[in-house]
Amino acid sequence: MKTFTVALMGPPFFGTPDMWLGEQFADEDIDGPYEPRPKVAVEADEDDTLDLVINRAADRLGIRPNPSVLGQTAMSASIGGIAFYYALTDETAYQRDRAPWAWPDRLVIPDPSGKRTVKPWQEVTVRELLAASEEGLLYGDPLRPYLYPGFPQGDILGPDWLPPVVDAATKVVEFAKGHAPTSPGQAANDAIRGYGVFKIVKAAWGRWRPRRRHRSKWDDS
Repeated sequence: MKTFTVALMGPPFFGTPDMWLGEQFADEDIDGPYEPRPKVAVEADEDDTLDLVINRAADRLGIRPNPSVLGQTAMSASIGGIAFYYALTDETAYQRDRAPWAWPDRLVIPDPSGKRTVKPWQEVTVRELLAASEEGLLYGDPLRPYLYPGFPQGDILGPDWLPPVVDAATKVVEFAKGHAPTSPGQAANDAIRGYGVFKIVKAAWGRWRPRRRHRSKWDDS
């Protein structure tokens, strides 16, 4: 049996006021130091999964997702990633610039054969979590996870959506370089054509923007 100390990361975030039910922790500071944070102790067997740890912590903290808004009753199914206490910085203040890198939605887990697999954090067992930490694959203390009722992570430079947006942005730059207006009429025509390119960029962003997913920097698989 292992004992986890789960600390709250900030108030409920990114949503309507009724997205989260129960305690709202409105005065909790995201950037504050570790010690004053609300915390709860959760015990789990080595075969239990991280979603059990986080769900028990949420119950004890008195906060839960609103199923009529999020469609979920479990906290672990409503949040995107998980983070762990990092002694070098968190004791003084949580480093906001460490997010999104420290909020992966998947963890790299070593198996007995020496290979590494990638699993959603919710499915990682306590045994696997400790093994990942021993192998240096985990960012922070495995027994001190954070619970953030929201999703501060986001793969802003994700490889799946970046290329088309870069391509569209390049077209805007090329257009601007080659179309310096020489008359009011040309300026008007260029504005119309420029708006067309802007629509390409906007459409690309709408199609390829990140969807609450993040690849951990520790994931070298």
